[in-house]
Amino acid sequence: MFHLLFRAFPMAIGVTAGFVLIWIALAFRSVLVPLRAVFTLAITVVYVYGFAVFTYQDGGLDWMHFFGLSGSGALIWIAPIMSFSIVVGLGLDYDVFLINRVSEYRKLGLNTSEAIKFGLAQTGPIITAAGMIMAIAFAGLLFSSERALNQLAFYIVAAVLVDTLIVRTLLVVVLVKIRDMLINYLLGSSYYD
Repeated sequence: MFHLLFRAFPMAIGVTAGFVLIWIALAFRSVLVPLRAVFTLAITVVYVYGFAVFTYQDGGLDWMHFFGLSGSGALIWIAPIMSFSIVVGLGLDYDVFLINRVSEYRKLGLNTSEAIKFGLAQTGPIITAAGMIMAIAFAGLLFSSERALNQLAFYIVAAVLVDTLIVRTLLVVVLVKIRDMLINYLLGSSYYD
């Protein structure tokens, strides 16, 4: 049975990415915003899946002597599949919240740098607090004696922390600024300054 799920998993990832591209493109009337959204979501997912392999398959955190993070030589097959939708949903929620605020400031006439600064100042603490609450809520499952729950909690906690503390508050801001500098360069315009 799990072989069928793993065969269908890449298609589920592709369909999810396709829906994200379409809905974010429609919501923000942009081509670059959904591409950046899918890229940053992929960074979070790849990092967390890699860190899970390091932790549970390779025993990278065995030095902590904590059952919930100890290596067992393998990943439970259902944890990455179950966590994927949750990780994408949370990351997309935080992303839309941040980019919507930046977009509102751009519509008010602020330049990109100012819009990012004010948007992040306004949403950053909320995104970080929401991420910490989610991480704490799911961290309790790391104390379970059930391996599947430990690993599911690990995926979600790691994804929320990486997404809220690094990807949304640092990487998205940098990518938006790089995108606008590239548009300036290509168009020879100072509209986005």
